[in-house]
Amino acid sequence: MSRSSGLAFNDVVQALRVRASESPDEVAFVWLEDGESSAVELTYAELDRRAARIAYQLRRRVAPGERALLLFPPGIDFVSAFFGCLYARVVAVPAYPPDPYRYKVSVGRLLSISEQARCSVVITDKSAVRARIAAEVSGLQGAHWLCLDEAQAEREELAGALIDESVTGDTIAFLQYTSGSTAAPKGVVLAHRNIIDNQRLAHAALGVNASSVVVNWLPLYHDMGLIGGVMSAVCLGSRNVLLSPLHVLQRPVRWLRAIHRYRGTHSGGPNFGYQLCAQKLTEADKAGLDLSSWICAYNGSEPIREATLKAFSQALAGQGFRSSHFHNCYGLAEATLFVTGTTGEPRVQTVTRTAYQAGKFEPADGLSPDSLSIVGAGHARGDTEIEIVDAATRRRCLPGEIGEIWVRGSSVASAYWGLPEATKDTFEGYLEPDRTGPFLRTGDHGVLVAGELFVCGRIKDVIISAGRKIHAEDVEATVRSVSDGLRLGAIAAFEIGLEGSVVVVAGADARRVQSEPELPMRIGAAVTQIHQLRVQEVALIRPSDFPKTSSGKVQRRLCRSRYELGELDPIARWQPTRGAQPVAPRPVA
Repeated sequence: MSRSSGLAFNDVVQALRVRASESPDEVAFVWLEDGESSAVELTYAELDRRAARIAYQLRRRVAPGERALLLFPPGIDFVSAFFGCLYARVVAVPAYPPDPYRYKVSVGRLLSISEQARCSVVITDKSAVRARIAAEVSGLQGAHWLCLDEAQAEREELAGALIDESVTGDTIAFLQYTSGSTAAPKGVVLAHRNIIDNQRLAHAALGVNASSVVVNWLPLYHDMGLIGGVMSAVCLGSRNVLLSPLHVLQRPVRWLRAIHRYRGTHSGGPNFGYQLCAQKLTEADKAGLDLSSWICAYNGSEPIREATLKAFSQALAGQGFRSSHFHNCYGLAEATLFVTGTTGEPRVQTVTRTAYQAGKFEPADGLSPDSLSIVGAGHARGDTEIEIVDAATRRRCLPGEIGEIWVRGSSVASAYWGLPEATKDTFEGYLEPDRTGPFLRTGDHGVLVAGELFVCGRIKDVIISAGRKIHAEDVEATVRSVSDGLRLGAIAAFEIGLEGSVVVVAGADARRVQSEPELPMRIGAAVTQIHQLRVQEVALIRPSDFPKTSSGKVQRRLCRSRYELGELDPIARWQPTRGAQPVAPRPVA
């Protein structure tokens, strides 16, 4: 039986049950175990059976409404466990087993999540995970454990009988923990209706439907990978091809080969994913690639750079990719995922840098040293409303003024789990003087131009200098342009000391630094020349030491804290007060 778009579903459980009944043999997921040719397929009927068995095991351990921490690497087991939680009406809390290369950081994140969510059960694929971390994460010491490699198979009729039929649109589906790029991770409370509505928005803006093939390499425990990748298979009927993020980061061509092999129609990621491909792909990688099926290359979750879009389009034009295939997006976990999206070729607005730093979005006459190109993130869909607000007065900004992006609509979540004050600050924004609301306060700067949203950067990371507001992301883009020896997504600029004084920390290859001893000085000169900021220091560190969230976002505040405590251990540095010579990097091991 053919797939249906299924936009009339009230909840995700109903969506999967209907698909398992009407299209049992249709493939919902393809998991590329090695990132290339080793594939495992999962039909709707198989997913339904797996989820029901896990739901049965959960109900033997905990009551509906309890929280279940999901500790899985990417793959079919995670997908099955997630839907098993939904079937049992147990609140899923997706996370990730500790990374052996960043063990201390990832265990710390687990500790924060487990203590706040108070998970009463942990689900994982292997009992070895339990043995490794149960004693280290204090919030899990009293929890039940469900290890799939130990769980006994249940009779089909027993498992199916315990699927909770009381799920409604208002039932909590899961807690989506934020990345923690500017603060400690917080659990966004997402109900089934939030998920269903967000899928409707994705259908309207990006065209995801039952004939789509979605190729997803993003982490399944974060909003872009889970809502944008996994949910579309069940809610919209698309076929989803899953890859591990690690496999793609190791060899970016694996992402494109999966699109080629499975005739992917929808795929994407953050800006750095496209930048990584443009920088790393060789002619041998591109040989034989056919990307003509790829009609929607979505780009979101961080500032979108025009240079990246051009470089990627030019690099793959011979493989059938066109710039009109880009669909830029803006979203965040607090709004489930999707807020705005473009249709057609992305719109780029060239503005005057001086006015931009003064909070005005004024078009520039051509390109000049005082101009800046900002890429549009599209329009809102459905019942989503966007206001640009002066964060201090809570009044609407005038047209052309940059302010905080406020959002309301059916996709916006209700709260942060167990954090009433943070919930009030973020989810209860009311416009003055008429008290219209409530709105979600995103913490992002932006502006609306003819109804299209242009995102400027995080408010918390703005650098103030002589009344100018300079976004850290813009400074970091300047730093990145100085040398291709700097690691993608591993650059942080932050204000420190006197107003307008900044420190730049960047991940760099140690051997490249040794061959370019003047690199830190060149970075400092570029930031001073373009942004008129006082550079206090440029510190280059090993990429593995650079502070990032579990989803790869820059942790500027943590980077600043480690810098102030002297914990960064630079391999090279430059300070104007010590002259124009970089400090010699330590020997490469």
